Amino acid sequence: MMKKKLLIGSLCVICILCSTMLLACKSEEKIDGGLEVSYDIKCALDDESCVLYVTSEVEILNKSKVAIKELPFYLYPNAYLEEGGAVTISNVATRERDLIYNIDNINMKVELNEDLKEGENVAIIISSRVEIPKGKGRLGYGDGYYNLHAFYPRLACFHNGSFVVVPYSKIGDSYCFDMANFKIKINYPSAYTLASAGEQTNYKENEKYKESVYCIDNARDVALSLSKKFTIFESEIEGVKISQYTMGKQDYTPFIANCLGYFIEEVGEYPHENFTIVETPFEYGGMEYSGLALINESVSEKEFVIAHEIIHQWFGLSVGSNSYKECWVDESLTNYLTYYYMDIYNKGGYEENMELERKRYKKFLEASKEKYGIGYMPRLDYNLEEFRSESEYANMVYGYGVLTYDGVRNVIGDKKFKKAVRDYYENYKGKIASKEDLIASFNKSAGKKVEGIFNGYIESKVVF
Repeated sequence: MMKKKLLIGSLCVICILCSTMLLACKSEEKIDGGLEVSYDIKCALDDESCVLYVTSEVEILNKSKVAIKELPFYLYPNAYLEEGGAVTISNVATRERDLIYNIDNINMKVELNEDLKEGENVAIIISSRVEIPKGKGRLGYGDGYYNLHAFYPRLACFHNGSFVVVPYSKIGDSYCFDMANFKIKINYPSAYTLASAGEQTNYKENEKYKESVYCIDNARDVALSLSKKFTIFESEIEGVKISQYTMGKQDYTPFIANCLGYFIEEVGEYPHENFTIVETPFEYGGMEYSGLALINESVSEKEFVIAHEIIHQWFGLSVGSNSYKECWVDESLTNYLTYYYMDIYNKGGYEENMELERKRYKKFLEASKEKYGIGYMPRLDYNLEEFRSESEYANMVYGYGVLTYDGVRNVIGDKKFKKAVRDYYENYKGKIASKEDLIASFNKSAGKKVEGIFNGYIESKVVF
């Protein structure tokens, strides 16, 4: 995600369907993580009260050897309480009986009546009412638009035999999700145009309302965006349908196609059949979702931001990470590859941009030492709560992290670097990679030890 608010310019130049219907949206590919999860989400938008009514059926197949007693869900709308957002849960049940649940701010634990053992499955039905806050956030509304992210209860990641529940932070992306299959059916006022990831499988409308159904498989997360002012541009590359929803007039689909085509050829197959860019009022530069990216309609250097969010489709989404614990693992690599690609697209500028990043980092470090003391030295591998400010997060993850990969590439050379990126994607697509996984993969692909280089940067031993 290009989460930099005003720092962008200076830092980056930057409700229930039957099981058979669920199966129609599932992929045969095994989903990593020990659980196979499908979401069947039905929702209706009340435009007068700015409320979204949501019924989510979450079907869970336990492929692990661990018996599961309770299920942790995130209720992200509760992160917007200060802005007027909230979610109210009215009922949690299986298809047979109601379940006991406990809510603590953004976290909800659902107690199962019986342990979910290996090979068993359960469908959890959650009925909720989401109050959408006014604003330009991931979840927000304004004059003629809605951004709908994380509006549905989301199951926590299940990794190595246990659930990984990460805290919520207003800095960065406090997310760690397994792959899942999604089907979303939404009813909304006919004055709006809907942008969504995935394949539209059904659509109907009358004078007052529209109803759309979208499916996307093997996705980390999904989001919707609605506007009364969208213009749509379309294109295609390598069998991938490209859609750009914009409130402006500039067609970016040729650039999007070029970027997608480059990374399909150089890194690996794009994971989905559709890719959607949505330009909307947004408080950050951009935000990535499987098959879709939100772009701030007024961000400077828009091509850079679009490329950044496209590259996240490979790193951060297909190759997942714990973005709370190790935010740099996907974000720094993505931002570096954005510079790398823009150098190719613009036929130059890479060295100048790396020098600019070094100067920015030095300036940030000097100013921070004056504020925090001469011994101040942040680390690249901080978790989100350890960063003192959003400025520190942005400078370390988007700036110093870029210089980390520049340092690795300078040592191993361009050919081995490109091979390392391809191999890392091939080895970990559909999975969640840790920093140890990333470094070990680069070590193997480069044919020489680069662990010392990574660790030198991670521990902030490399200064400029």
